[in-house]
Amino acid sequence: MDEGKIRVAIVGTGMAGLVTAHLLAQDTRQRYHLTIFEKVARPSCRVTVSLSLDSASVTLRDDNTGALERVDLPMRAIAGGYYNNTRRMYDYLGIRYHAQRFLFAFSESKRSGREDEDPKALSRPYFIHASNLHQLPPRPSGMSIAEHVLRIAFVLLCYAWLSFCCFFIAPHDEESFGDYIRRTWLPSSFARHYALPLMASVSTCPHEELLRFPASDIVNYKRLSHGSEHYVVVDGVRSVQSKLAGGLNPRTHAQVVRVTPSGSKVKVSWRSTLDGKSGLVTETFDRVVLAISPDVVGRIFEPLRETMTKVPTIPVVNTILQRTGERGTLSKVESEDQSTTGNLAPAQTQLITLNSMHGLTAQTEALHLVDCGAVAATCPFDTADTTQILHRWDFPRVLRTTESKRVVNELFSKPAKVAGADDKAQWTSGQDNVWLVGGWCWDGMVLLEGCVTSAMHASIRTGESIYGLEHGKLNLALPPPSMWMNMGFWRDVDADDFTGACRALLHAVLEQAGLLDALHDRVSYLQSGKQQRILRGSLQSISVLDVGFGCGDQTLSLASLAEQRKLQYLGITLNSSQCVYAQRRLSSRPKTEMSSQHDISLFLGDAANPDSWTPSSSPTLKNKTQQQPEPASATVLLALDTLYHFSPSRHPILAYSAKTLRADLAAFDILLSDNATAWQALKLRALGRLSGCPWNAFLTEHEYRTMLVAAGYAAEDIVIQDITEHVFGPLSEFMREQQVRLENIGLKMGSLRVAGSLFAWWARSRVVRGVIVTAKAS
Repeated sequence: MDEGKIRVAIVGTGMAGLVTAHLLAQDTRQRYHLTIFEKVARPSCRVTVSLSLDSASVTLRDDNTGALERVDLPMRAIAGGYYNNTRRMYDYLGIRYHAQRFLFAFSESKRSGREDEDPKALSRPYFIHASNLHQLPPRPSGMSIAEHVLRIAFVLLCYAWLSFCCFFIAPHDEESFGDYIRRTWLPSSFARHYALPLMASVSTCPHEELLRFPASDIVNYKRLSHGSEHYVVVDGVRSVQSKLAGGLNPRTHAQVVRVTPSGSKVKVSWRSTLDGKSGLVTETFDRVVLAISPDVVGRIFEPLRETMTKVPTIPVVNTILQRTGERGTLSKVESEDQSTTGNLAPAQTQLITLNSMHGLTAQTEALHLVDCGAVAATCPFDTADTTQILHRWDFPRVLRTTESKRVVNELFSKPAKVAGADDKAQWTSGQDNVWLVGGWCWDGMVLLEGCVTSAMHASIRTGESIYGLEHGKLNLALPPPSMWMNMGFWRDVDADDFTGACRALLHAVLEQAGLLDALHDRVSYLQSGKQQRILRGSLQSISVLDVGFGCGDQTLSLASLAEQRKLQYLGITLNSSQCVYAQRRLSSRPKTEMSSQHDISLFLGDAANPDSWTPSSSPTLKNKTQQQPEPASATVLLALDTLYHFSPSRHPILAYSAKTLRADLAAFDILLSDNATAWQALKLRALGRLSGCPWNAFLTEHEYRTMLVAAGYAAEDIVIQDITEHVFGPLSEFMREQQVRLENIGLKMGSLRVAGSLFAWWARSRVVRGVIVTAKAS
């Protein structure tokens, strides 16, 4: 052992234990000597040593072809948006993973308890749900079209209501999921037959236990994962284990039976499980990390013996069942001499049957049909027929309740106390130099993300970090130099230059409207450092009605483009906080930076409804925009990424602009793709409603042109330029990276994460088009 290093013992080699060990092993100052204890050990193979993380997984061989397939138990699919730290870890380690789509077939067991019935009999599915709504729900066999359509309508309405509740109705602090369902009036039939079976398959517990979960767990899971893909590791979880355990030397067959604080040190007592006759061995460490389930923590660590009884666990059964039909049999490989092959190409949709049984205890078994034809069964109702079982693994599932949530939060919410502190006070993680990590060691669902997140926090605190990166908040420039908010035009800007992208979108709209001279040599412009552009040389005056001006950035940018030319600008917005913020920015600018030729006014009002504008603003507006056109002048309605929010429609402001103001149109807007399916359009409109857009906000290009002509614009002067590829994809990627940067200093994106997921879906599905629209009044 290296002298002078800090001795750290890590108990457990699940995801949390291995992540903690890996992070400490990467310490740049090499301060730690790690000892990793693991009592579980399977026969090793040439591919990798199987520790706890991969101990339940199995390799199956097709007896006809000899092909091998690795099957993880339990299934390790992760949902984008919720598993952000897990995905970032995979990216950092270079672990290959791909998007995986699923079909969830909901069925209900008709078992009555008679001895003569077939215990494995399944009823036909009553509904089939496509993950992430990637396709229309297939019609189950034997179901009439009418019943199928009615079920889709019922599920869609209830799902939309549940989504609305998760985003806009916050759970109470001590509220259970069952209480939340009742408070939000979620139909009991939807909860019983759809919501509970699906979430029970995620949490692997009976429905009654799921209803006791904190409502915040389910709501946050739904909110963060909404609209995101599921991902699976290409080579199975053993590739994750291999990466994390690389360079480590875990002590297998070593069962820890007691962890005892001793002054500033910690004693670990353990015994070998190889022969069952070995005596107890006690070693002393500087720090200990317990990466084990709470019931085991309570058994081996006296300070938490009573506390851990408030964090319930239940046993969960996983089995691999032999495939049926004519494809031949599968056999379990105990020790592989060759690795299974992974494929990064898009995977085929996989079927998961969620078979529920409602009796004294309502529960759901998940039957996952994997590629080789075997069935991975989680919480199976029947395990008596061992002839069909290729592999079985039982593991403890940590449950959540409102009480256990409070207990766990208390364990991690207070600063760790030093050794010798008041023993009667609540013990917290880090006290006595003992840390807790695991899927249950955070305020959320007991899933892999909790393992990774808690391990990250423990590794920082174990490393005696006092401030970490929290002081980054003290270095933020406030107020920020810009407050742009549009989707941006990301063609000629850096991937992390949000301000530049937003400004580029304004320039692109003005250029298409003929207000900026076109860039004939973009290369020279970029090489020159993107020098300041100005309005078209022949344009001497411009009047602008800006609907939805945000926090004033596009106002100031227009003023800069106009230089010393005459600018009459009136901005109107419905957002009071943005209006006040923009007015303060304008009033605080030195007079030397504002041209005497510029007349700028900002008002609070509903831009979608000109008839509602107050008398105090309306006359000013008409004075600014109804003057007789001068030579080399222009009157423009500017709508930069705002029109699709206008309710009840865009028509009133467009008609007012074309017929009353005689103003040309310069806008960025969103159109419904001509190739969008009926299901995609329905999903888009439902999500749009949740985002504050009217139901008819998304029009096809033909419908949009018809609307502009009806409003008073000349059909031959309408130009619609598609810039989709330079908008949604780059924007969603920027938002994902920005979330990482913010988390490094303890900040979060908040509700903008949901918007980022929506933009990513738009980029993938091409269900909408981002377009620049210009038109001239007829």
